[in-house]
Parts: sequence; structure tokens; C-alpha cells
Amino acid sequence: MKIISIILALLAITGCAQTSPRYKPLPSASIPEIAGAETVVVVSQKTINSFIGDSNVSALTGGGLLAMQLDAAIVRSRIETAETTIAPIRNALRDFHFNEKLMAVMQAETKNVSWLKDAKTELYTQKSTEALEKRLLASVQPATLFFTINYYSLSSDFSTLMMVAEANLYPNTKELRRQQVELYKDNSQIGQPGSPQASEKNSLYRNFFGYNKKLPKHSKGSETAVNLWTANNGQKIRDALSEGIQALVAMLVEDLNQTSHDPANTKGFAVSIKLNGKTFIVERSPTGSLSLVAD
Repeated sequence: MKIISIILALLAITGCAQTSPRYKPLPSASIPEIAGAETVVVVSQKTINSFIGDSNVSALTGGGLLAMQLDAAIVRSRIETAETTIAPIRNALRDFHFNEKLMAVMQAETKNVSWLKDAKTELYTQKSTEALEKRLLASVQPATLFFTINYYSLSSDFSTLMMVAEANLYPNTKELRRQQVELYKDNSQIGQPGSPQASEKNSLYRNFFGYNKKLPKHSKGSETAVNLWTANNGQKIRDALSEGIQALVAMLVEDLNQTSHDPANTKGFAVSIKLNGKTFIVERSPTGSLSLVAD
């Protein structure tokens, strides 16, 4: 699989020219109206990737056709090198079923959210706007929660596993849609002809979740990192991915159980999660997102 560019990955997190709030806490007034929901877990990524840095020849030289050609050649070379370097990690994970593990955790942990405890949970491996729109319009429940794994990838030096997920709860009933429009009338597109409904602008609840795991005692060099990740049949990378899945879902569950605070004031609204017998306090970023760094 083609290695993800660092710029593309950042766009997946932040959204270019995005106007919809990144963080929308679930209104407590909406919970009685939900009275049931369904969960769609979206994972389009087929295997673990690594980030690559973009070449900056153009920036250093002032641009020009030759500089652009050099940048392209450098990036191609980095992609080829990264693909070769990551191969042993992918091989160590050949029988690690990411999607199945994620679905099992989702089905178990979302029972701790009152309005999701009886929810149907399904896996969706298509992430296109058209596919998600079709799935949302087919919903027969009062609300649909999309939990999307934006990526699970290694840093360019292979020393850190990084995972990012995004959650959007879409209202499907007249009352819940009214509440959404009232809260986010400046950019809501609900009911607007020709506008996609599976857009973050139309979600009633929204947030981002991150997980980073850095190798202990990492010395310089990607080869050393790969050896550490893949030792003992890839035990470290398997454990990190499993813990990352648990962390992302745990933060989602705790976030859904925190309702009706001011999205502009995120201080004091940390969440507490347990992983492998340890308790972690996860503070919110200024934008409201939750991210655990498990070094």
C-alpha cells in the first residue's frame, strides 16, 4: 500500500478550510430523543503505514521546474525506502486482524453508554463521501454514530505509532435535526437541497481522538526501531495497536457520557480511562479533542 504523505495525513485530522466546529459536545437534551441509535465503524485503511516528510528543495531554492522535479524524485525515493523498511512490520502483523479487534472493543465498550447499549454495530470499509451518504440515508434509527479511523501509522523514523479517530453522531429524526440546526445554524446544511447529509457540518456530536505510543530506549535509525517492533513475532507493535484501539474507544465512551458543557471552555473536562490495569487522565486540547500519549 502506498505510504501516506504527512501533509495528507494532517489534512485528514484538521480539515483544510474547515468551518464546522471540531468539537461538539453531546447536548443532554438530545439523549431522551435518541432512544436508540446505531454505530457504523469506518476503517478504509488496509494495513499499517508510515509517514514520510515532504521534500523542501523548492522552498529552499525559490521554486522552479527543476526544483519541483527534484522534490518529486526525493519523495518517490522516500516512499520506496519506507515501503521496504515497513515490510517486516507488516509481515509480523499478517495475522493481526485490526478491524475484528476494533469491532469487538466497540461492541463491548459502547454498552457503557446508555443510549448505545443495545445499538447495532457494523463495519464499513468504504470512506468515500458517496458511500457514507448512502449508508446514512439508509438508517432507520433516531441517530447514527460514525466512528472513523482516520489512520494508524508509524512516524517517519518508525519510533512512534500514531492513531487518530473521528466521531460524528448524525440526527435522523425531525426533533434531533431541529436541535442540531438550532445549535449550529451558522454552518448546518441539514435540509438544504443538494447538500450532503453525511457532512461534519450536520453532526449533533463530533470529536477527534488520538493515541501515540513511542518505543522505549529507541536509538537512532529506522532499522533499530523496526527490529524492536518486530521482536518476538511483533509483540510490541501488536500490543501497541491493541492498546491504541482500547484507548480510542475508551475516550469515545467517556466523551459521550460527558454532556452539555461549553465547547469553547474545555478546561476541567478531562476524561479518565483505564488501560491494562492503569488509570490515565486525558486532558482536552484547546479544540476539545482527546489524545493519549502512552510512552
